[in-house]
Amino acid sequence: MDIVIQIVGSFVLFLNKIFFLKRNNFGWVLGIIGISILIYPLYQKQLFISVVLYVGLIILMIYGYLLTLKIKKQISTFWKFFFRIIIISMTLGLCLYIYLETRDSETFTDWQLGQAIGALFGFLLLAFNTRTSNIFGWIANIFSHSCATYVMHSSGLDIMAFFQILSALVSFKAIQNELKIT
Repeated sequence: MDIVIQIVGSFVLFLNKIFFLKRNNFGWVLGIIGISILIYPLYQKQLFISVVLYVGLIILMIYGYLLTLKIKKQISTFWKFFFRIIIISMTLGLCLYIYLETRDSETFTDWQLGQAIGALFGFLLLAFNTRTSNIFGWIANIFSHSCATYVMHSSGLDIMAFFQILSALVSFKAIQNELKIT
């Protein structure tokens, strides 16, 4: 059953990247679903920091999705700024929490910290959806997926590691697409 959960969750997250690549906002929804599915195997392997990271990513995915809705135009500049400050603060807070909780841990590695920081800032920058923020967001995602590949493989989650590699490749393609847009 764990293998099925890994396959389904990883595949849905991979589709999330494909939808992002095609600039389809449904990618945010697929991200929420895929991340939610993958929390269970991470918890089972006692990768608690990854669980905290994934919960933070769900919040960022919801934020990204809300930014793409038509109501975005109806929100005043003050509230857009306010929500960005809240989300940036949450991202920094999660990174600080992950670092402080795990710096003396025997089970935590710098690879997990790299995965966390890359993923949180990557999706935060993608949510801002400007050309520059997208390029840096995809770069952060490549870094995150590279670290996550090591973390997942060393934890025996090889299927998830395989999909991390595929997601990093999609991120490279997304950067290439961003650089082509004039």
